[in-house]
Amino acid sequence: MAKSKSALDKDLMFSKIMPSIALSKEAKQEEELSAFPEEDGGLRSRIFTTMDGLRARSSVATVNIMEQMVLENMDAVIGKFNGCRCDRCRCDMAALALNRLPAHYIVVSPEEMQARMEEVPKKQVLDALVQAVIKVRSNPRH
Repeated sequence: MAKSKSALDKDLMFSKIMPSIALSKEAKQEEELSAFPEEDGGLRSRIFTTMDGLRARSSVATVNIMEQMVLENMDAVIGKFNGCRCDRCRCDMAALALNRLPAHYIVVSPEEMQARMEEVPKKQVLDALVQAVIKVRSNPRH
């Protein structure tokens, strides 16, 4: 049965009047949904991985090569530009740099990874990292 424009949405009104109770209902619904096993059967964890996960598995996986390049070069750039090394600042720097770079996913085995990383223009990654380090250094969030 369709509601008319003049009909009140009782759930909306209840959430406006009693927001804490409405939030707890939403939290319960989310908790119920998370109780179910992964719908993809763990496919995400089998396909996408980090460099460490790739080495441990010794099989092929989908990897964002830009992410690996940023993580591999981050310490050198932080050192050169005297950036903060706390976890919060490092995460901010990585996020800023990765948002400036195009995602570049490849399917590789551990043996192929280093050769494929050498194909990526390192200047582009370093430029994004330098800009991120300078921005976070000038306005840290800690």
